[in-house]
Amino acid sequence: MTDLATVAATLRRELSARYHTVEITPDAWWLSLLRSVSIAPPLAWLRAALDVIDDATATRSVALPRLGGEGAVIVYSRAALADPVELIETVAHEHEHARVLRRDADLQVIVDYANAELRATVEARAYAVGAFARYLVTGVLQTADDIVAPLAHGYQLASAERAHCAALVESHLASMRSGVVPPLEVCVAVLEVLRAHHPDAIRVEAFR
Repeated sequence: MTDLATVAATLRRELSARYHTVEITPDAWWLSLLRSVSIAPPLAWLRAALDVIDDATATRSVALPRLGGEGAVIVYSRAALADPVELIETVAHEHEHARVLRRDADLQVIVDYANAELRATVEARAYAVGAFARYLVTGVLQTADDIVAPLAHGYQLASAERAHCAALVESHLASMRSGVVPPLEVCVAVLEVLRAHHPDAIRVEAFR
């Protein structure tokens, strides 16, 4: 069976090409350079800024609009990069956000994030895509409540919106249990990549 770190690297490469994303990792050479020069006292402000970035990317990845270009910038967390299964799930999750950003980075994001229910819907799609990717390579399907648990921290969503998100995720989990690919573009893309490059990594017979 293909090493899952290799699977994660392939998924990063293929989805990045498909959705025009640029990735940033906490160990990027230019961040290391900035950390080196920021030890100088006049650059204490830079050190403070880098400390904020390090704290923010310790456990949470994020997709951001790509200024001056098509697509998105994905910042991967240290936690995601430390575990190949977590990384596979995160790559899929963040590329669902990248798909939205590529479609309409100006209008769509404003609309989605100005309304809590719409935001919950956007997050539900991303969490469902990530759960599908994890399911494909592990054969283990999490519960909807476990999948959306991170929404309780830092997303400014009330319990009603989190319940809405969980209900949407559950509908996609039902599809997965039935051997049906969820009707989400990035789910289809993830499965296409795995079938084309690492079919032996797919642990769910219905999707081989």
